[in-house]
Amino acid sequence: ALGREPRRALILGGGDGLAARELLRYPSVEQILLVDLDGAVTSAFRDLPLAADLNQGALRDPRVVVRNEDAFKYLEESTESFDLAIVDIFLQGSNGSDLIATMRERAPDLPVVAISGITALDFLAKSPELANVVCLQKPFRPNELIRAIEAARQAVRRSAGTVAAL
Repeated sequence: ALGREPRRALILGGGDGLAARELLRYPSVEQILLVDLDGAVTSAFRDLPLAADLNQGALRDPRVVVRNEDAFKYLEESTESFDLAIVDIFLQGSNGSDLIATMRERAPDLPVVAISGITALDFLAKSPELANVVCLQKPFRPNELIRAIEAARQAVRRSAGTVAAL
């Protein structure tokens, strides 16, 4: 919901749980849905002590729901509403910018932060439907993600109090 702190967040990609870890810092967050195709990655970052230490046990937090499925398939079938989306631009088997464009068609006011560890994300601003997506290069510090989330919320703030439904 725009105009207030995020309560429900969607993470597409991010199976390492690091973005979830940072979102859990928001006291307002009630649920994070993490959709990642690779179940081996999410299981490793949930169950292996060294990997789980990196995300501070975020994938075991009861507020985090993990779905191991294709992000496009999830978006096609979903009727859920979110206050924020974090999208890894380079997803296994998917194009993150196309994924964001699909989300924008269904929820134009949804604040979106695009993250990538591979390349600069300047190309997103060249697409009109993606112009208000905030880009963040990995690795990033926790406060940088928080600033990016706030910038994304400001970028789409049009009507306070509405929830963006997918």
